[in-house]
Amino acid sequence: MNMNYRKILKNRTSMMVGGVVLCAVLSGCGRDAEQAVEAEVSTPVQVQPLREMTFSRELHIQGTLESVHFALVPAKAKGSIERIMAEEGDVVTKGQPLCELDSENLRRRVESQEQELAVASNSVLVAEALAAKAEATHALAEKDHIRYRHLSDEQVVSVRQMDEVESRSVIASAALDVAVAQVQLSRARMQQAETALGIAQRNLEDTTVRAPIAGRISIRHREQGEMVHVGDPVFRIDDPSALQASIFASASAYGEVVPGVTVGRITLGDTDLGDLPVSYCSPTVDETLRTFEIKVQIDNPPAGIVAGGQADVRIVLAERQGRGVPADALQMRSGKTVAFVVKAGRAQQVEVQTGLRTEGFLEISAGLDGDQRFQIRKSSSCGRGFGHESQRRRS
Repeated sequence: MNMNYRKILKNRTSMMVGGVVLCAVLSGCGRDAEQAVEAEVSTPVQVQPLREMTFSRELHIQGTLESVHFALVPAKAKGSIERIMAEEGDVVTKGQPLCELDSENLRRRVESQEQELAVASNSVLVAEALAAKAEATHALAEKDHIRYRHLSDEQVVSVRQMDEVESRSVIASAALDVAVAQVQLSRARMQQAETALGIAQRNLEDTTVRAPIAGRISIRHREQGEMVHVGDPVFRIDDPSALQASIFASASAYGEVVPGVTVGRITLGDTDLGDLPVSYCSPTVDETLRTFEIKVQIDNPPAGIVAGGQADVRIVLAERQGRGVPADALQMRSGKTVAFVVKAGRAQQVEVQTGLRTEGFLEISAGLDGDQRFQIRKSSSCGRGFGHESQRRRS
């Protein structure tokens, strides 16, 4: 009995102790859960209002500066260069002599043609004199013919005499026709000699290479004494008063570039040339590279801006005023773009519609009001020029 009593008492004691421990554990868990529900965790965030700014969509491309007006000056005659009268860097005017070629043979040719023209001119004078004589002879023969015809009708002269008079009239008429034709031939030969002389003079003139446009000599291709043929380049002249930036853009933007309307923004190093209208858009797209050419003209460029330089060109395809937020302030949730605005000290998720992106900012076209303040990043970046709000959340 004593042994059984002790076992029963021991089991009851263990059950009582276990019950106390269980109650204590349950009691502690209840207090922790209540504290977790009621606790508020405050996380400082950086916020700011919407920013009023200009948004644009641009093509940012490297371009090359070219001269709008330039000339590759060729030799118009064959020969060796006898004298060079202009050097690289010289400013020249239209028609100014640049160099001279060997022209001795051409000078002699001009002299020969001048002599031939003189001979032809004298031939015309001789032919005209002979034509005048033939005309006088023909007139006398016609008078004799008329007079003898009247005498023949009156049977005063014989038939033989009448035949001789008629023969002289016919011969005089033919001689006059020959004299007139000779005058025409002489005049044609004189015109031919004049044309030949003009060609010879032009060939002689071509031995002097002249500037076809005003500008500055950028390249001299030949040296003195060097032989050149017709068409060989001798100089290149560039007009520095007008340049153009040439760029090549993707074919996808072709329909959005309108000459005279679309604006290009050009910078060369620290020099900002401002907004300039597009002056040219190629009529076709390169079928191999799928690009097209755009040109922006620069009139009266500042000193130091010359052809051959490289420029940063931004072609503005679209531009408008709007309100925006930093791009990193927006997130994607369930396939939607959202921002977190601050209302009554708490962050609230709002779906937004975005537009253009400029300088790290996204245009907000719908979803946010101008007076709303939105969260842009965690507290690690706080204190950099914006106000602070506390974002509260319940566990």
